[in-house]
Amino acid sequence: MGEGLANIVAPLSELAVNSGKLFLIEMPENDLHPQALKALLDLILESSKRNQFIISTHSNIVVPPRQRRE
Repeated sequence: MGEGLANIVAPLSELAVNSGKLFLIEMPENDLHPQALKALLDLILESSKRNQFIISTHSNIVVPPRQRRE
């Protein structure tokens, strides 16, 4: 098991069971494979229905470029 996966196990369990919480997440992309990061982001999106998130990142996977409106 890589270091990134080991560091994310506890937060994953928190995302799965908590409601009405504020999560502060710093650089979730660190030490995670891009596919694992995408799975984490899917879980965060699902959890955002009942929690709030503040995420700092340098990754275009975490915050994709905005779509241009016409």
